[in-house]
Amino acid sequence: FYQEHERMGANYKQLLGHLALFVVTLGSTVRLSFADSNTISSFELSSNEYTSNSDATHRSLRRGRKLDPKAVLNEIPKIVHFTVADNAKEHQMKVVEYSRKKAESFGFEVMVHRDSDAEALIYSQYHNLVPAWELLKETPDQTKGARIGDFVRLLLIYHYGGVYLDSDMVTCKDLSPLLGAPGVASFPLVNSVAGGIVNAVFAGPARHIVFRMALEMQSTNKKLNTQAIIRATGPKQLGDALDAYFERTHTPRIVKFADKEPLPEPENESMWIQSGLIRFGVTEGSGIAHVRGMGTLGPLGLVHFHFGSWVKDGPRVNHKESTCDTDLDLIEPFLDHACSVGEKYYNRKW
Repeated sequence: FYQEHERMGANYKQLLGHLALFVVTLGSTVRLSFADSNTISSFELSSNEYTSNSDATHRSLRRGRKLDPKAVLNEIPKIVHFTVADNAKEHQMKVVEYSRKKAESFGFEVMVHRDSDAEALIYSQYHNLVPAWELLKETPDQTKGARIGDFVRLLLIYHYGGVYLDSDMVTCKDLSPLLGAPGVASFPLVNSVAGGIVNAVFAGPARHIVFRMALEMQSTNKKLNTQAIIRATGPKQLGDALDAYFERTHTPRIVKFADKEPLPEPENESMWIQSGLIRFGVTEGSGIAHVRGMGTLGPLGLVHFHFGSWVKDGPRVNHKESTCDTDLDLIEPFLDHACSVGEKYYNRKW
């Protein structure tokens, strides 16, 4: 910069003036505008929310150019994130506490985020997401909590990095294998034949482009709180974001979710298929539907409960004889048993 000014004959004061203008420009807001009729606003992030090595990526986004997927190569921190409602029941928190102790025993920090914590983060650092957040809070049906959870989990990994787990996903083993190489986002449960990614567990570094793109798509959707949840905030929306990521970054595509393609077979009996800074797990087959229950996620060292199985009159599985919601002492031994069932499945190579 100095040599160029010297060549042009600029004096010292002119050099300082241009440097000052340069600094002011760096501090300005990067603004992304969308012409889609379904958008509610442009997506903005202040430049100070980016790591320095990602500036080129976001300039390319703004100009509609090819993305450089290697612009963000942040390390993945050993943090496990859970999200719970402000009014979460005590028996639900017992399950989260069980997973917390397990994760901490393997050297992970655990962060439990309530809705009010997410709102504070959005209002303090992500003003561009406020309209979408307020729209989600006005969801007119019983999917409100799930939509908010879908939205928040993306933001948490984008902001902090680490591993996200649903609160009904029980930790049994060390989660370190979920932490891929620097810059790599990992999605162990891929339901590609249905056009989506199970968002109950995933991991990645802070500022990974794919999480940002998913947030962009959600935050600009006018129908975010009324469109079918699987498409608006759930597995198919994340599949759409991955399709867009592969296209925009020119990363060799593993699978096209829009075409509901099965996953290819991994090499050397690995549990992962990787392309660039994205990797997909094949713990349950070639992109087939995720199955909940004891043992099904044994290779991951996790147990994912059936819908509503821990409460009476759950939405899909009714356990009318269950007393875990009142007799909290039953929960921990049951979780110990659930983890022991998955033990025999924990033998496939990472």
